[in-house]
Amino acid sequence: MARLQLNDLKVSYDGKVNILENYNLDIENGKLVSILGPSGCGKTTTLRAVAGFLDTRGGKILIDDEDYSKTPINKRNFGIVFQSYALFPNMTVYENVAYGLKLRKVPVEQREKQVLDILETVEMISFKDRKPENLSGGQRQRVALARALVISPKLLLLDEPLSNLDAKLRIEMRAQIKKMQQKYKITTILITHDQEECFSISDKVAIMNNGKIEQYDTPENIYSSPNSIFVADFVGFKNLLDVTKVGNGLYRLSNGKEIKAEDVENPKKIAIRPQNIAVAQKGESLIEGHIKVRTYLGDSYQYEVDSDLGDIVVNTSDSIALNTGDTIKLNFPESEICVLTD
Repeated sequence: MARLQLNDLKVSYDGKVNILENYNLDIENGKLVSILGPSGCGKTTTLRAVAGFLDTRGGKILIDDEDYSKTPINKRNFGIVFQSYALFPNMTVYENVAYGLKLRKVPVEQREKQVLDILETVEMISFKDRKPENLSGGQRQRVALARALVISPKLLLLDEPLSNLDAKLRIEMRAQIKKMQQKYKITTILITHDQEECFSISDKVAIMNNGKIEQYDTPENIYSSPNSIFVADFVGFKNLLDVTKVGNGLYRLSNGKEIKAEDVENPKKIAIRPQNIAVAQKGESLIEGHIKVRTYLGDSYQYEVDSDLGDIVVNTSDSIALNTGDTIKLNFPESEICVLTD
């Protein structure tokens, strides 16, 4: 296990404009942390800097308080799994996994034991004599994971490792990654654009935007309590509405209606997820509008509603679907409202 600290890190591609500047991240021993964000936010740059593929212009990369900022790639002893698998096509599964141990001059008997043990763990022992071309995408990714882990690395770095797999395989492989990470208690960074993927297996998540971390917290806290408008929008709070504070925990919407929520100073917006909006069956409602678009989601219906607050997105699990053009009344449960200040 190892603790990773990135202290005031500065990284650029052209030596002029910093993609990361004064970047800080602290990952505890044996934890799996996902870095999530839109394209171009700097998440892959972060991983490449940690791996040693990019030179840093400032700051430190500390592993258990030892500075690795200038350590050559081949001296860092990190396990890396790429999106493209990066297996040697001319080698068998066994040879691919044994490659790193061979470079480290591990004795043959010990090398064989370690390789067979890790192949057993990833359920690839029966495929040890096959070449990569004769494996499925999921099997290749298991081999890539085994190759990264067999060297007992200080860190495991995963660069969108599941993006080339279909939906079913992604679910299977993310469970495999978590199982392996917990078994070996290895400090891990996962780069991904898939929110469900990272929330399902991460101990903590760093949400990035324009080279900075907007929020670093547990998946549960980020999902329920985003700390900024950007994070709320990114993690699925589709309804972001302007408000004015009129009392302790009391806010006025742009349509003049008032709602209660957690009391905060200087609110800018409230946010609520589509599945947390209540459809009013009768009586007074916060919002009334007409359905513009209806979408069937399998276990629910999603409606885009034209209202005096603008377009509102609501999900309902009612078995009887409403139709385009129908009037719908909506309420925001107080416990489901997130008040945002930034």
